[in-house]
Amino acid sequence: MELYIHEKPAGASGGGRIPLTIYENEFVSVIGDACEITSDSGKIAVYDTGNLIFRESVEKNVSHGEPDAFLSGDRKIMHKRHVAGVMEQTRLEGIGVKRLRELAPFEIFKTELAYLMMSSPEAVVFNNPFKKLDADDRTRIVYEMAKLQKKLGVSFVYCTTDDREAMRISTRVIVINHGKIEQIGSPEELYYAPVSRDVAEIFDGHNIFEGWIREKTGSDALIMTEFGQFVVQTNEFEEDEMLYISIRPEMIRVRESEGDHVKVSGVLTDYHFMGNGYEAVVKLINGQDVVGRMPGKSYEVGSVVYLDWDTEEIALMHTRGDSVYEMIETLSTEVGNSLKVSI
Repeated sequence: MELYIHEKPAGASGGGRIPLTIYENEFVSVIGDACEITSDSGKIAVYDTGNLIFRESVEKNVSHGEPDAFLSGDRKIMHKRHVAGVMEQTRLEGIGVKRLRELAPFEIFKTELAYLMMSSPEAVVFNNPFKKLDADDRTRIVYEMAKLQKKLGVSFVYCTTDDREAMRISTRVIVINHGKIEQIGSPEELYYAPVSRDVAEIFDGHNIFEGWIREKTGSDALIMTEFGQFVVQTNEFEEDEMLYISIRPEMIRVRESEGDHVKVSGVLTDYHFMGNGYEAVVKLINGQDVVGRMPGKSYEVGSVVYLDWDTEEIALMHTRGDSVYEMIETLSTEVGNSLKVSI
């Protein structure tokens, strides 16, 4: 199925049209600023409570999805069976006679979804329709939406600005940034392996550092930062290339001695109990705060501690596309070339 993402950044009069392929029976969340999903296909339904008549009953509203005013005989019986079947699928049994104005927000959501399912769509699109609801109602609807998508076997495409929602309910997440797709992947892929600083910053908690590859031997790269150095394996980055390093807090261990590959130390400034351990805040020599984990109240605030992590659990990200770093790399290249000429 071909859909289109339209991103309209704040203050913009319009946005680009980005093509998107949707597969059968998947839940896709699109994270973007004021994005909207459209389609040229008649088999795509768009969630809109404006389809509903609030003075009428749930059953009557659902039946409007496939009007029965001109049906008679067997066709009318089949229509009523269709309505009953869709209401059962969308878990509306027992409230068919209620008027919509008597319903809770999550029941109104299910009524609109049932209305759309009467036309047997291949996919249902949600253009961030719950943004004005309070947190409790929104959370209940989003979880209900995830359960119903699995039960109905129809693809859902949900446009949202809430990364936590997207991570909890989706089989695939798409991040839109400045009119282009920044990354597509499973929630786990985006969470642990962001491809850019913009993606990493969407998901709260990433520790992001700046560094460069001092030397490379085969796939072993020695990464230098303002606060220390460590070795990682990568075939994607070149010697002397500048980069961003992203590490989740749960991957960083706070300890009393240096690790085998990581040579980073700092001062413990704070810690918080997390149930299965403590979240520690460590200030590095360059003044940057890093959040990691320690097993207990092992160290006093103000003491020197060391950070350790498994190098395969960090994400390396190109600085390409960052105008400041592009300018620095361009100047470095120009200076290097001029030195070669003068020599």
